[in-house]
Amino acid sequence: MNFQIKEKELIQFARKLLRIPSPSGQEKEIAKVVAAEMKAAGFERVKVDGLFNVVGVIKGKSPHFGLMLNGHLDHAEAGSMKNPYSGKIMEREGRKVVWGRGA
Repeated sequence: MNFQIKEKELIQFARKLLRIPSPSGQEKEIAKVVAAEMKAAGFERVKVDGLFNVVGVIKGKSPHFGLMLNGHLDHAEAGSMKNPYSGKIMEREGRKVVWGRGA
């Protein structure tokens, strides 16, 4: 399995996620997208539970060591934020950034 990070694809995926509203309790759609991406990346097992948590497993070579990465898919309400789900690439303080709620 090749998990080489490709900047362009990573940015595209981040923009895709930012375009999906996912306030707390409304993570179903974003969970589907994350699970599909994990499957496409070659995870051996991917599961979405009843609360739309996504759990994936990649088996390593050692039975004695493991690594767990933990995050969350929800974000705060957009409030008065302008274009919160745009995923737009813009310039901020002289750097390119991806704009959106939860970025």
